[in-house]
Amino acid sequence: MGSVIDDELKLGFIGDIGKLTVDNKRIWKNQRAFMQELLGEDNLDDGNLSKICKFCECVDLTNINVGDLKKRCENSLKKFYSNGTKSLSKNDYKDLNDQLIKLLDTDYIYAKKYVKNNEDKREYAEYSKKDREIMQSFFEMKASSGDIAYHLCAVVYFAIKKELLPNFCYGANYEKDLKDFNEKVLMMYGVTSKQSQKAILSLAEEKNMFALSEMGDMYYYGYGEGIEKNIEKAYHIYKEAAGLVENEMSSFSHPLALWSLAYILFNYKRKRTALECCRDIKELDGIPEKERVRRAIQYAWGSYHFRDENHPPSANILGKAMLLSEEEIEGITEIKKEFNLESAETYFLSAAKDDYMYGITNYALLEAEKIFTEDASKRREHLENYLEYMQKAHMQHNPTGSNELGDFYRTGKIYRRTFIIYSRTSECMDFSDYIEEYNIKNRSSMITSDTKAIEYYSAACETYTTSVSAWACCSLLLYYPEYLKEQGMDIKYFRKIHTFQNEAAIEKLKREWPAERYGNRTYDNYKILL
Repeated sequence: MGSVIDDELKLGFIGDIGKLTVDNKRIWKNQRAFMQELLGEDNLDDGNLSKICKFCECVDLTNINVGDLKKRCENSLKKFYSNGTKSLSKNDYKDLNDQLIKLLDTDYIYAKKYVKNNEDKREYAEYSKKDREIMQSFFEMKASSGDIAYHLCAVVYFAIKKELLPNFCYGANYEKDLKDFNEKVLMMYGVTSKQSQKAILSLAEEKNMFALSEMGDMYYYGYGEGIEKNIEKAYHIYKEAAGLVENEMSSFSHPLALWSLAYILFNYKRKRTALECCRDIKELDGIPEKERVRRAIQYAWGSYHFRDENHPPSANILGKAMLLSEEEIEGITEIKKEFNLESAETYFLSAAKDDYMYGITNYALLEAEKIFTEDASKRREHLENYLEYMQKAHMQHNPTGSNELGDFYRTGKIYRRTFIIYSRTSECMDFSDYIEEYNIKNRSSMITSDTKAIEYYSAACETYTTSVSAWACCSLLLYYPEYLKEQGMDIKYFRKIHTFQNEAAIEKLKREWPAERYGNRTYDNYKILL
């Protein structure tokens, strides 16, 4: 084992990080420039460079900011790269990544000062081999792509703090468990058969993370022979699938299970969400809302950065978190800074680009919000972006996208939202001119805006249905009764709206029921037919 305790000529762990970049890729002009860029000028003095490097390993720099360190790593790669390019080539990335992996093979010792009987003393310890192996595995998995600045940040943070980056997450068993799940479940029985459900439960007993996550879904949604819906039990199964140790992420982890936990934590008992009225989860009832949201962000952040791809469902959760205000969650600004979160738009667009339906609708709704908040000259641009992404959601059978388009083509209006639950306000913007242009353009083919509205409302009712589907059904019954009667679907949709469990939509239907358009048959006349 190479010791750096008494040999002032050796740079120690953090010094060697800078040294390898100078020796191998000349990314930094020298180690001092490297140190200066990463740690800031205030941390450097005129002393020997090796002493400065060793100093970083001998004290606990508790004020180190992960987000700031990541930016410094990114700036270093841009500023000091020898050929002046803005980013590393694939070969450069691989070389530096390989060097970081190799560096983590070295046994480094760090010193800690402590005071005993008024005497300064030092104790020496070795950097955790297990943590080094976790980072090596992570870097090897992302050898051909990924975020090299994040890799560098992870190693520098580890050198200074003697611990893994907060939320550093890598599923050590990921590839093996995925292979076993494919072979023993998907390739044998598919995903919906009773046999596949039994195979999932059997594999879950072996602690396969994919089977555990699926088993959690079975209890969350209440499907599978002999399984009743139990969100509390699902929550604990997800924790096992995510490999949490005292609620902290470990090297055993499944990104979808992490997202499932984040979803439950974020939405638990929150108004206007699917979990507003869910049964109590004892563990969560004992946690303040601020801490629940912080954990939700932590798990979503870990899942989002898990592999080469940015996990779309987790990106969507992070986007929603960015919309939270201090009025909703006191202290949320501090939590956002802790995880160095980007804008809601960044996360929603990331999810939308990966065709995640909820990311698509959320990004579309942000475009609608810009109609009210940005320059008037850009309103048409934001309107068209909104319609484009809602159309994508509609094509994915998302009732929200279909219902939104139905409302727009019926009224020509865009309504402002109250984030984060997206409830409509009374404030709206009229785009009747856009509807008129549409009707003129499509008159020859007899496709009017009302035809489009009916098409979209019908899709929202007939495809994968949620409480949003009830609003679409309500709109068809209130505004297009002649069409429904002509098609013989008025009774069908009247029955259908009462299956969606949306009392607000039913109350609106009662309140505004146009009896004269139904041959003077009242709402109660129709209800008798249920």
